[in-house]
Amino acid sequence: LMTQEAIRGNEWNATYRTTPPYHSCILPFTRFVAGPADYTTGIFKIIHSPEQNKRLYTTTSHQMALLTVFYSPMLMFADEIENYENSKAFHFIKDIPATWHKTKFLKSEPGKYVCVARNYENKWFVAAVTNEYSRLLKIPMDFLSDNINYIAEICCDTKHTNWETNPESIETYKIEIKNTDTIMAALAGTGGFNMKIYIDNDNPENSISIQEFNEHSLENYAIFAKAKVFGGKHTDNLSYNKPVKYNTNFNPLYPASGETALTDGIKTTYDYRKNWQGFYYDNLDVTIDLERETEVSSVEISFLESPHDWIFKPKKVSAYKSIDGENFTPIAEKILKDNAEINPHLANIYNINLDVENTEARYIKIVAENIKTCPNWHVGKGQKAWLFCDEIIVK
Repeated sequence: LMTQEAIRGNEWNATYRTTPPYHSCILPFTRFVAGPADYTTGIFKIIHSPEQNKRLYTTTSHQMALLTVFYSPMLMFADEIENYENSKAFHFIKDIPATWHKTKFLKSEPGKYVCVARNYENKWFVAAVTNEYSRLLKIPMDFLSDNINYIAEICCDTKHTNWETNPESIETYKIEIKNTDTIMAALAGTGGFNMKIYIDNDNPENSISIQEFNEHSLENYAIFAKAKVFGGKHTDNLSYNKPVKYNTNFNPLYPASGETALTDGIKTTYDYRKNWQGFYYDNLDVTIDLERETEVSSVEISFLESPHDWIFKPKKVSAYKSIDGENFTPIAEKILKDNAEINPHLANIYNINLDVENTEARYIKIVAENIKTCPNWHVGKGQKAWLFCDEIIVK
């Protein structure tokens, strides 16, 4: 047996049920303990289907690193050929062998990050991946032989790399190292790090010192640490962690995190099974207690549209204010276009922003009208429809 699947691999990232970035930081300590596995590695085109809102939630350097971090003697480059052409990333990984002579896990914490060094003949390959958080790894080179000067080619995230807006940005370096050195590797959130080490007695061209590289890594990490985190909380709003009264109950099949789901600060993805709260045939009708009278200028609510799963955007969204929690006054509403026929296999997220003139309120009530039944063009026409809501942000 050379390899086998039995793993949730990259193929899931062609759907809306994507794998989170921490997934690849768990597998080396679970599935790969049992032996080689096919993960469908080597995807360079991270935002592969923007017209369908489909993508991977990692950076290109993370995907590169999986070719070393994960082990399968049937090595796979699973992307389309045109995504490899003229890519310096492909030039870097084309020397990765299908099998290894030695393996050393250098620094790892399951679910958070993995850093592994693998050897084949006279070359070492070092790779690291991180979860949703950026990371600065100090990687000692003490696995190398004594009294030998090595060349290290590095491919890593750049200061411009951002998992959300610029995940494919990479840069390459060449440095001289020895086994007494320590490499500082800066990984963007969901990012990766790649290094190829070999002996070269000639003076390398276009190389920099290890001191220069480490200083550059420190500068990059300072930028990464300020970036938005995948799955991070939106805490800069008045409704964060405030109590919610449900005037209509969510369906128990899709409770998300329960009565805290709409104000927990966590905005979700296109996967309807993750953090979305579902209302079956019913309207969304909730009241948020801001716990003190305060000035309100806007209300934002997120809704999922996924016709394949019988989930549709609301007909109308309304906001009301109150000082005492009993008497409410309308402050804003938005009527959405009819659910016209669309590709049932496409999903979309509607972030409905209700602008209100600066007004004083302690309680904010949100009502979103369910379309009730699937439209005539839908395979489930006339059957009860779902309304899925995520985060309510009050500013």
